Amino acid sequence: IGLMVDFNEAGDVAQTQDFARRTADDDLIWVEEPIVHDDLPDWRRLSASTHLALAAGESLYGLAGFRDYFSAGVLSLAQPDLALCGGLTEGLRIAAMAEAFNVPIAPHVWGTAINFGASLHFAAALPDRSRAGRRFPYFEMDASFNPLRSEFTDDAVQPDGTMALPAGPGHGVAIDPRRLTPYLTAHKQLGATA
Repeated sequence: IGLMVDFNEAGDVAQTQDFARRTADDDLIWVEEPIVHDDLPDWRRLSASTHLALAAGESLYGLAGFRDYFSAGVLSLAQPDLALCGGLTEGLRIAAMAEAFNVPIAPHVWGTAINFGASLHFAAALPDRSRAGRRFPYFEMDASFNPLRSEFTDDAVQPDGTMALPAGPGHGVAIDPRRLTPYLTAHKQLGATA
């Protein structure tokens, strides 16, 4: 089983270098966001000083947000989140730029059924790539209990690690407002005044 580690931006360059030394024999697939996402100088220092495959992107916005990281060669893996990066069209632009820089994609998705369904379709549209004996794209998803996702999508991971694409029109997820009733805490209706 492959192992990935997510620092969630909680480390610094020295801590990540120490972690790299301690895990040198562990064959990690990637280390995600070991340092804050918007400190490109530290990403350059870290990338130049470690063997770790560095992953990031869930906190980057738009094509311009990824451009400098791709140009600097600091990412081994890009993880755009459609809810943050600008949606499906911008995600596809980021994926095209990643392809030009030979960086595989692992879409990141947390949140609602709509983002989940759109992100699955995004992942399905990405080219198959192999790197270090692994087939990309990977799909990083929230596997915790989330009724606002599982109420509207089949988020079951198959035994082979794949997931079925939603089959409905558009992003494949139909939201029936009546199914949201158990989760409502307040309700207001806006209407025209006479």
